[in-house]
Amino acid sequence: MELTMDSSKSRSGGARIVRRTVMTLIASALISVAVGAPASAATGSIGLSNESCGDRSKVGIVVSGNTSRGYFPQRTVTVYLWGEDTFSDDRLAGPFSVTSDFHTLPGTGFELVMCVSRSVLDEDWGADEIYAWVYFTPVAGGVDEKFRTPKLTHSF
Repeated sequence: MELTMDSSKSRSGGARIVRRTVMTLIASALISVAVGAPASAATGSIGLSNESCGDRSKVGIVVSGNTSRGYFPQRTVTVYLWGEDTFSDDRLAGPFSVTSDFHTLPGTGFELVMCVSRSVLDEDWGADEIYAWVYFTPVAGGVDEKFRTPKLTHSF
């Protein structure tokens, strides 16, 4: 946002208006931070990749999504693959991680392609249901955001 002052108006009145506007913007920002302004949640998806994994015993799984916040460099995205079962879900593979070397803005997208053994993903008879848990870790540590992808149903 750019604040300008019309030089044809009195200096003190114009400066007061600009100063009051700036103070209002700062106060609004502080209230948003203190109250916790609502933000969109991070979202994502899981699917099969078209990229080759080197041999037929492995399959490419692609997990992609968007963050709901901006991050400083060295933010890490970590993915765990899970198998959905009737009574208890199983962690199948992971962690798979990538660290960014640049600032990211809210809504920034990411995509990870992981080569995973078909035998690991073939977790039960018939069609298999897998999903991913995705964690965003800032440079300071701790988990800042996380989300679960919808499930992918496929016979591995």
